[in-house]
Amino acid sequence: VIDIPMDGAAPGLNILEGLAFDRMGRLYVCNTPLGRIFTVDVEAGTVEPFCQLPQGLMPSAVKLHRDGRLFITCVVEGIGGCLAVLSPDGELLDRLIETEEHLFDDMVFDAQGGIYLTDLGGSIASPTSGVWYLAPGARDPRRMVGGMVSSNGIALAPDGSALWVTEYGRGLLHWIELGREPGRIEAVGSRIPYRFSGLEGPDSACADAAGNLYVALCGQGRFLIF
Repeated sequence: VIDIPMDGAAPGLNILEGLAFDRMGRLYVCNTPLGRIFTVDVEAGTVEPFCQLPQGLMPSAVKLHRDGRLFITCVVEGIGGCLAVLSPDGELLDRLIETEEHLFDDMVFDAQGGIYLTDLGGSIASPTSGVWYLAPGARDPRRMVGGMVSSNGIALAPDGSALWVTEYGRGLLHWIELGREPGRIEAVGSRIPYRFSGLEGPDSACADAAGNLYVALCGQGRFLIF
């Protein structure tokens, strides 16, 4: 067990998100309510502060670009969401796709450097969530899949042929077959291979090199491995 500092967090808001390893094996983790990012030496069991995001930015996922930059989905307090870009040493370089309409929650890079994003918004009465695609160098994401309620975890198959997406609001696991053009899906390219149970739904997801999928069940204290 490795303890992450939560000094200053309100009771019930000691939320950690966004686990990601760099090529050196260093682990990044987000302290969401306080806008902090830490690095963890897993073998030594030590934690070091990496950066403090500007006030109002609450990070939910960290992904490392091949050039060393860190891309971070953030809820912006009182506004909506954005995609923050940090330098390898933690300097804020840019705030991409700032929006009042979406709460971008998780993301995954494709081989071309494009980004697939999920949106934690929407409700049963208004299923406005889904999957968005941000092309390399673009600042305006394109909606790829709609009609979801709080899309959350997202993972790319090792060969880049399909996306796994967890729909937190309905407790569903989606398999989405991708087309040859990045950010497009096949005409009949979506399945629901699994339905989750419990009061809290599926959250983060990641795939390993063999194609196994790992899904964290928020509030249930367990993972499912497919």
